[in-house]
Amino acid sequence: MGELVGFGVVGLVRMARYLPTGLEVHLETIPDHLASDPGFAARLGELGAKAAAVRDAHVVAAYEVLSTGSKPRYVVTEPFEEESLSSQAPDGRGLPESEACEIADGVLAAVEAIHAAGLVHGGVSRATILRGSDRRVRLCGLPLTAVVATHPDDRHADLVAAGGVLARLLQEPLPGSTKRRHPSRRLARLVRQGQRRPPAGFATAAQMLAALRRTAPGPAERAGSRGPRRWLVRGGVAAATVAAGIAVGLALNTWVLPEASASALQVRSVSLDVSAVGSCSGTYRLVATGSLAGTGPLVYRWDASGDRSTGDRSLQIASGVRSFSVTQLWQPSASQDQPSISFQVVRPAPMTITRSVDTRCP
Repeated sequence: MGELVGFGVVGLVRMARYLPTGLEVHLETIPDHLASDPGFAARLGELGAKAAAVRDAHVVAAYEVLSTGSKPRYVVTEPFEEESLSSQAPDGRGLPESEACEIADGVLAAVEAIHAAGLVHGGVSRATILRGSDRRVRLCGLPLTAVVATHPDDRHADLVAAGGVLARLLQEPLPGSTKRRHPSRRLARLVRQGQRRPPAGFATAAQMLAALRRTAPGPAERAGSRGPRRWLVRGGVAAATVAAGIAVGLALNTWVLPEASASALQVRSVSLDVSAVGSCSGTYRLVATGSLAGTGPLVYRWDASGDRSTGDRSLQIASGVRSFSVTQLWQPSASQDQPSISFQVVRPAPMTITRSVDTRCP
């Protein structure tokens, strides 16, 4: 294996050479506690085979899961260099309608292709939306996002998530910006519909995509910005069978980005791992990790459902440090039906990851 390039859905990602083709690929390491879980292995085997057949310009291709015996060890995917949307902090204040719609167009095209293959992405968010300097938009994370999805068979959850991403791009600034933008009435109506389930919401990704393209700003309104474009996926690698399942409340992670040139602290990616401590103990171990650039204080907090919070905490990041890891133990209230926990970066720029936890014992 080669250079470490970032954090994936469940583990570290490295560059490698794929022997069947000789091409460079990304290898995501499966943590041992997941690899040893028969349920996780079975689920990844089922969904991985479907993911390996998806070849679409808006989806990062999944090739194979490499196993040792019955244990899945690595997920092999097409390499990419684009930044995740959650880590981008462009100059300016928020996103104009044309740019937000362009991103949503690519996301919905990806969701449509994934659903056509009989899969649910399960992790549509800024963390899995990639956008390059050429404005190319793709979804990454398959098949692991599908394996660890909170609602693994719910296609409408992908549409609601895509609608939520579009709403936040239109109304909230990306990290590093301060001013909100408000969409036109016609686009606001589409966003509201996109965040609902049928019958009030859209029935399919294709239906939502068609509505978006009818609603998106026209050429005159785009004022010179480029509209949605179709791109070719990098040279095909033959689909291979994948082997792997599901564990409680795993994180959806972002990817490490190129180092910043400035000395001020920047959080470039954040991930959250939630695992049970003991069998049906009701106690969970939360590990937040991330990649950094620069120096300075990292201010963070843990917030749990039931109005519980640790309050702000500070971690001083020294020169040369490129990652962080903080741990928290949490015991949900017995009265909470489906509790959730959030890790929030307060400074240098707001960034939050929230996970629901299934407290039911098998």
